[in-house]
Amino acid sequence: MEKSRGRTLGGLQENKKFCEYLEKSVTPFHCVLNSEKILNQNGFCELNTESKWKLKKGGKYYWKFNNSYLFAFSVGTMWSEGQGFKLAAAHGDSPCFRIRSGKDKQIGQYVFLNTEGYGGANFTSWIDRPLSVAGRVCLKSKCDEKVDVRIFDMERAIAIIPGLAVHFTKEDYEYQEKNSKRIPLFAITENAEMSDKMFEKMVADELEVEPEDILDYELYVYHYAKSKIIGRKGEILASPRLDNQTGTYGIIQAIAGTENETGFSAAVIFDNEEVGNISKNGAFSSVTPTILKLIYEGLGCNELQYDKELLKSSVISVDAAHGFHPVFAEHYDKEHICILNRGFCIKQASSQAYATDSTMSGMIQQLCRKENIPFQKYMNHADIRGGGTLGSIISCVLGVKTADIGVPILSMHSSLETMGMEDEDSLIHFLRVYYDAV
Repeated sequence: MEKSRGRTLGGLQENKKFCEYLEKSVTPFHCVLNSEKILNQNGFCELNTESKWKLKKGGKYYWKFNNSYLFAFSVGTMWSEGQGFKLAAAHGDSPCFRIRSGKDKQIGQYVFLNTEGYGGANFTSWIDRPLSVAGRVCLKSKCDEKVDVRIFDMERAIAIIPGLAVHFTKEDYEYQEKNSKRIPLFAITENAEMSDKMFEKMVADELEVEPEDILDYELYVYHYAKSKIIGRKGEILASPRLDNQTGTYGIIQAIAGTENETGFSAAVIFDNEEVGNISKNGAFSSVTPTILKLIYEGLGCNELQYDKELLKSSVISVDAAHGFHPVFAEHYDKEHICILNRGFCIKQASSQAYATDSTMSGMIQQLCRKENIPFQKYMNHADIRGGGTLGSIISCVLGVKTADIGVPILSMHSSLETMGMEDEDSLIHFLRVYYDAV
């Protein structure tokens, strides 16, 4: 793989790595773990907050928080204060189902996972699909103030949400929009009097612990499906979680390959974007400004110098964009449509649902034209809000210039989404150019 200013995907091996990342990053916890592996392979060192950071020019570092937040950064060998930082941000969570801890939901001999929706998913698309479970499990430990944390993945299909036969409904499956109806079936018992915690027993067996050792968990149901390269020439990719593992993979690959000798480059993976960003791991959190202060302190800067650095900094927020669906053309602004395999999208909205202003858009366009990187401009239909992302939030939290960009996809928030194979390449290429630009 070329380290910077070159193509990153497109070859068979690189496409395989991208698909493997998508398949393994089944929860925000796994997304961080897989991103950490890429950083370690490229010379990044993990930091902790137990001692004061003494950072070096030319150093590459990362810091994790609460298993689903990751901040990676590199300091140029000739870095000096007064330049600001360049940060790319993405979220690692995707719409899905979260399992409620406690009892299973048993109806006669049928045993269901007790779930609730996480984020604004197209939950109808989850019906009649093979489903698995992954997430974080907290176990008893010998220290009362700490728990034994395990990041866990069943790695096989264990459940399904059976649909109702079309013969029984003429209401266009409206029942499937009800939480009480769209629950995953994972066991059929011999009688209706069996244990009401079969699922927890199953998790305990997988972890090789006793059920009573499980204190609590954050486990998610995910679509157990491989990423598939399809199309006449292999130009299409169908995969779960393109929103937003296209973003997390893009920013991690970009910072792992940047070679800016004079700048300070950073990449951050947030959690909980799909439920409003309001969490300690989300974009609204004070964790990111705290870490930035620690970094500048470790580089010998005081608080006033840090504040001045913010004024010269910029953020690129990376989240999947709405690709144009020609069958439903009426939902798009025909002057601002984004076609698959035509490059990543620059997203703008007068409502500030996207943070991009003309200065940031202009900067991105100049860099792309200079390096011959394909890009497109996206705006929602004037009568449709179309969603938002974390760009406007991190822009407010840090008070820095921000732009929202992303790879165009179809079927956003479906259990299986679709993108063009070439667009991740344009995204990573641009992010490396952004980091390396002087």
